Amino acid sequence: MPQDQKATRLLIVDDEQDLLNLLKKVLSKKCDCDIALVTSSLEALELVKHWQPDVVLTDIIMPDMDGLQLLQSIHVIDPTISTIIMTGYGTIEIAVQALKDGAYDFFEKPFDNYKISRVVRRALERTQLLRDNLLLQQRLTDKAQLTGFIGNSPPLRRAIDLLSRLGQSDATVLIRGESGTGKEVAARTIHAMSKKTISPVFKQGVNAHSIVTLPSKGHRKKFLVVSGSAFMICRLEFDYETGRRRKSMYFFGQHR
Repeated sequence: MPQDQKATRLLIVDDEQDLLNLLKKVLSKKCDCDIALVTSSLEALELVKHWQPDVVLTDIIMPDMDGLQLLQSIHVIDPTISTIIMTGYGTIEIAVQALKDGAYDFFEKPFDNYKISRVVRRALERTQLLRDNLLLQQRLTDKAQLTGFIGNSPPLRRAIDLLSRLGQSDATVLIRGESGTGKEVAARTIHAMSKKTISPVFKQGVNAHSIVTLPSKGHRKKFLVVSGSAFMICRLEFDYETGRRRKSMYFFGQHR
């Protein structure tokens, strides 16, 4: 496991200490995760808040709060946690209610060691996927706030993610499209997502098939042929005043 990657965490809740010790012995070998043991639901809730487990494996019959109530409380604190219910008094009604309340799975005691290990591993993977998805959505939302785009649909999020990746590159980008489709917004998004957003932004309206002279220092002049309604984003690689590389953005839009 990479050093910067947090180990997955499993919290086991049961009022029988012997069962807790047995489960820890079995699951520590099969699931490769950190394991915490508690004998009450109230202790479990404190660990859920402060230790932030990925999976909770809990008995349904507890002295202070039953497993279904614990399940509901966990879901309020962190809905990405996968909760597995186990009981020695299992009925179909309890199992159905647990699953309706959001339990990942339900086991009757005594249970098969291999089966419960497999389910815990899958539950750990599920929580990681849920959290990765939430993190990705948050990053895309943060990126969207830097742009002029309005909306949060999957196609728009994919477009913003692509523009963000373009912003980190040194490539020249050509954006094409009909008038009003958001070419300039896309160009400004690339600039906002670039590593050096303090570099200047130049915008110039042109007619179709125009020849444009780009601002430059020294004797060399830069020319660009603009055709149709395309926007060209040009990144200058050299600053003549400081002698350093920089990124400057040029947007060209066709006059109507």
